[in-house]
Amino acid sequence: MSLPLNPQLIESLRSQFPALNRPVNGGHLPVHFDNPAGTQVSQRVMDAVSNYYTTMNANSGGAFASSQRNDAMVEAARQIAADFLNAPDYHEIVFGPNMTTLSFALSRAIGKTLQPGDEIVLTMMDHDANIAPWLRIAEDYDLVVRWVDIHAEDCTLDMDSLEAALTDRTKVVATVHASNAV
Repeated sequence: MSLPLNPQLIESLRSQFPALNRPVNGGHLPVHFDNPAGTQVSQRVMDAVSNYYTTMNANSGGAFASSQRNDAMVEAARQIAADFLNAPDYHEIVFGPNMTTLSFALSRAIGKTLQPGDEIVLTMMDHDANIAPWLRIAEDYDLVVRWVDIHAEDCTLDMDSLEAALTDRTKVVATVHASNAV
């Protein structure tokens, strides 16, 4: 079922993104459906970033006003994210530069607790940001990697393959609920 286009909604959304209102190619307004085209940023986000740099650009934990404003903003953002995700505590929310960097940090921390021969279960459904970090620690710590199949027709995990991949040596199962790779 396709939804009818709502020109007012489209214009309202477009108006929030300055880069989408700059004509290109003979006066046409651009449309981007993927991140490689550049993640488009709304004016609201630009204003918030500008406010950050002019009022609270400081290291965390300082005794000075800009540091305290920074810490309060980060704590408030973590609380908003926790509420949105229904997390029990905002301390469970971690912000970082990107998925790949966070995954490498997490895999390195977990890798130090693993022994040679321990197993990691991965899927081809995942983005490289959730595969490469685990392959790296598998190589570094002499771990076994087991792969779970996916159903190509609908890009879902093959649950029988997942069950078959699990053993008493499985220490990490790294997959996502939904992947931008598929």
